[in-house]
Amino acid sequence: MKKLLSVMFVCLLTAVFVGCGSSNTPRGIADKAMKCMKKKDIHGYFDYVNTKEEDKAQKEAFIQMAEEKIKENEDKQIETYECAGEDVDEEEGTATVTYEVKYKDGSTGREKVRLERDESGKWWIAIRF
Repeated sequence: MKKLLSVMFVCLLTAVFVGCGSSNTPRGIADKAMKCMKKKDIHGYFDYVNTKEEDKAQKEAFIQMAEEKIKENEDKQIETYECAGEDVDEEEGTATVTYEVKYKDGSTGREKVRLERDESGKWWIAIRF
């Protein structure tokens, strides 16, 4: 019994480390951002944008504008998405993750999420205010 519990604990610990490690990748962050866009969670999306203190007011204005656009274009909301490719430049600390998207109006398209890595190595969505 003790051995079984030890094995289960090691498996659980491994799953936690693997899950946490993969989220700080360009694809991991882009997937989370796309999930927020599908749910129309603009604030959640912008949690993945690295914002300097002096840009916080502009960020809030941008969020409000984005929320208005979503309301105006309800039929262009994301219904499904699938990753179509990832281009990472480790040296530059930049990445682009491309998605094939199907919108609620039945149309399809490609969406690109551009990312950049900060000094600590964490990936963020690259938006300039």
